[in-house]
Amino acid sequence: MDKDILLNVKELHTGFESPKGFIPAVTGVSFDIARGESVALVGESGCGKSVTAMSVMQLLSVPPARIEAEEIKYNGQDLMKFSAGKMREIRGNEISMIFQEPMTSLNPILKIGFQIAESLRIHRGLNKKEAWDEAVNMLRKVGIPDPEKRVNEYPHQLSGGMRQRVMIAIALSCRPNLLIADEPTTALDVTIQAQILELIADLQEETGMSLLLITHNMGIVAQMADRVMVMYAGQIVESTDVDTIFDNPAHPYTIGLLESIPSADEKVKTLNIIEGTVPSPMFYPKGCRFAPRCPYADEKCAAVQPSLSNIGNGHLCRCHYPKNTKGGGQL
Repeated sequence: MDKDILLNVKELHTGFESPKGFIPAVTGVSFDIARGESVALVGESGCGKSVTAMSVMQLLSVPPARIEAEEIKYNGQDLMKFSAGKMREIRGNEISMIFQEPMTSLNPILKIGFQIAESLRIHRGLNKKEAWDEAVNMLRKVGIPDPEKRVNEYPHQLSGGMRQRVMIAIALSCRPNLLIADEPTTALDVTIQAQILELIADLQEETGMSLLLITHNMGIVAQMADRVMVMYAGQIVESTDVDTIFDNPAHPYTIGLLESIPSADEKVKTLNIIEGTVPSPMFYPKGCRFAPRCPYADEKCAAVQPSLSNIGNGHLCRCHYPKNTKGGGQL
């Protein structure tokens, strides 16, 4: 039976015009998210994860950004064909986003309560009192103490962690069909982090909300995700269910990420690392973009860019020699 697809992205290309020329940040990214599904997007900083999310939300300024795609379909409708006004109706209501930087994502001259209540009045049709009461309730749900007082404060009066919780409250207040969470718990301590993740999971169970989770935290991935997409240098290099990612990763980059995670069961003096850095979009390698950092790369890897291929049971991998597949075995 086919999945009930909520979001489908085909051949997304996003780049930026600059004085030095065009910078391709995301190249040929395709994925889908089913209703109620949780999909994690992982990879090092600079791989294009946030740009992918911002492209879907159409939050990049055009120009200098240039966004091209065969289609970005949400609920059967192509977002690429929506007007700016139609996208404003969708954003915050049907598709919400928790932004990565809480320190600059809130309006500094508006009270916290107003910023939450505004979306409730616009999208859910609540009156002023109903929206204000719900704003207080949302602050309570995300673990902000004394919400009746905090609702009347300005962003500068809150810590970074509290501002992050306010951002989460705004994103969840309209009960979206799709939540894009870009490092949603970065500024939070582990207790509040667990509370926020539980809140998101409860809302998913209650409303059938889908989740695109952008994170570096593989512990959160293991807890929250049904499926994982690994991104490197503007491309998806591996995509499969969460159990397979942890138990049988196929791409050398994915393997390197997992091996760099410290284990409580092992006493080690130094952590494993992936040598080198993510290449600049201005100078992507001709062949496999991971080849300069890959300990298994050969001449073919340096010359020919691999395609994202199904190596079995829907497990996608962008590698000439994926692990544990016929013809592979180098790893």
